[in-house]
Amino acid sequence: MISNIEINKPAPMAKGNRIDLFNRETDFKQTIKILEAGKPVLITAFYSNGLLLLKALKMHLKRKLPNSSFQEQRAYRSEYHKLSNLVLIEIADHELSVKKGPSIGWLKKLYP
Repeated sequence: MISNIEINKPAPMAKGNRIDLFNRETDFKQTIKILEAGKPVLITAFYSNGLLLLKALKMHLKRKLPNSSFQEQRAYRSEYHKLSNLVLIEIADHELSVKKGPSIGWLKKLYP
């Protein structure tokens, strides 16, 4: 039995939208509050800034949510997934606009 695979292909955001920025000097706690409010955050300067934010988000959720039972682990993963999807990086000409970002070949195929 073959199942259909659904691709999560978010629509590009327009440049005119107001988005909070994150870099190394930005306060992690304030940025996490912005994410918890359901607002997106744009990573600037370096790709590693996004990795730092995601690490801080994981640490925040580990302190906030218990993670011992199966249901608690599901709640943790669900919350992390919801918040991490609000962390954005600008893309120009099918490339990440931050320094030291990896090359992502499928961007050209999904967004011609």
